[in-house]
Amino acid sequence: MELPRPIVFDVVDEAAKIPPTQRMFVADAKAQEIASQFLQQYFTIFDSENRQPLLDAYNEHALFSMTINTTSSNNK
Repeated sequence: MELPRPIVFDVVDEAAKIPPTQRMFVADAKAQEIASQFLQQYFTIFDSENRQPLLDAYNEHALFSMTINTTSSNNK
């Protein structure tokens, strides 16, 4: 099957370019393990026939939340 041409944007301004992606940055190995387990479980359910169990991962009033807790003084 022939696919249509991709949609691209002519970005000349270097400051407007998207920075390179970083897979994951977590200073604490345990936090990375917990996040990886959550994502594995989430996408396993998401890709299944029944996404009903994912309702517990959402709050109808939530917009976005992020928590960063660090005790390191390495300025990472």
